Amino acid sequence: MKINIPEVLVHLRQRGPHAAAEKAAMGAAEAVMARPRLWRAALRAARIGSMPWRRKGFVRRMPWPVSKWTVSRDLPVPPQESFRDWWKERGR
Repeated sequence: MKINIPEVLVHLRQRGPHAAAEKAAMGAAEAVMARPRLWRAALRAARIGSMPWRRKGFVRRMPWPVSKWTVSRDLPVPPQESFRDWWKERGR
């Protein structure tokens, strides 16, 4: 069978209930990602802000409200170099 699992999962996620905080966070993420300068600044802030909680390549047990996420999941450490910067130097 050729079931497009990623497409099915996205469809099911859209149908499920979403908390107001989740909707607000996704809206903020969308607004930041739509503006390249703001996105670069957010990545820099994430690199610096995550330093106290870094352990072995992951960000763990951050303070509230992010702790609701990190209590059961590890976030990868934000990269020191963006993909676009990496591509400019090595990709061509």
